[in-house]
Amino acid sequence: MAWQYEPRDPAKRAVCHCPLCGYDLGGEYHYLDLKQGYEICDCCGCEYGYTDTRAHREAWLAGGAKWRNPKARPADWSLDEQLKNANPDWWRYTPAELP
Repeated sequence: MAWQYEPRDPAKRAVCHCPLCGYDLGGEYHYLDLKQGYEICDCCGCEYGYTDTRAHREAWLAGGAKWRNPKARPADWSLDEQLKNANPDWWRYTPAELP
């Protein structure tokens, strides 16, 4: 499945996966709540609202896509499958522009 925002209501969109690496966040977050929450992804280690950039994603991939929290890594984890849920340019969107 291609990465997508899942609608919560017509004016807002929810993010269910880390936009940089595609890791399942275990719930849905409005994209502004995620950006302003400064949470850290267990997989790629990006800090939303701070290091949630394409440069962080590229550095993480170049460094071997190592997990920040290896205990959170699923036994059947596949980087290629997970990356299908990512959208590294997510920060560029306003609610009206979201797919």
